[in-house]
Amino acid sequence: MEGDTGTDTLYLQLHKLSAINSEQALDNILTTLWSTRKTGLRSAEKSHVQSLLNLPSPGQVDPVVASLRSLIRKCVRENFTSDDLLKLFPPDLSLDLQSNLILLLQKHQKQWKEESSREQGSLPCLKSMTWTMEKSNSEPGNRVAVISLKVCSQKIVFFKFINGLSRMMNSQKIFLCFY
Repeated sequence: MEGDTGTDTLYLQLHKLSAINSEQALDNILTTLWSTRKTGLRSAEKSHVQSLLNLPSPGQVDPVVASLRSLIRKCVRENFTSDDLLKLFPPDLSLDLQSNLILLLQKHQKQWKEESSREQGSLPCLKSMTWTMEKSNSEPGNRVAVISLKVCSQKIVFFKFINGLSRMMNSQKIFLCFY
């Protein structure tokens, strides 16, 4: 198991999944967590997970759910492979549970990625943003703000002529260059 101590502790919660008797029950939990990723579990769903895991209190469900949601995110957003996932599992996690988790996460990975992509629509993913003030020693009307955005693999540079920072934020006249 690799990672920082907080992440290591999070994935230790996976041991609580050993109470699940069937692959179908584990699949049910994973698909429920995916379908409730925006809203969180309702109390009935949380109680159901608690009973499947044979946990004495509802508060013990949250860390298990957090670890499973983290695995789901890594599969969907970071494109984790089975080898990547194995590195996250506690070393003493049963081989059957490891196999079932990997099998189920890979089974749903393509569908979940497609759903996630559709939800994001055409919104670009912002990788980085920098800005500088060119000609900062010149008169206020001759100043140019250069804003560089890296969106996915494309670099976009904005040039804005400004008299002051507040005008830059309020004005609609911006020149664009794509690289």
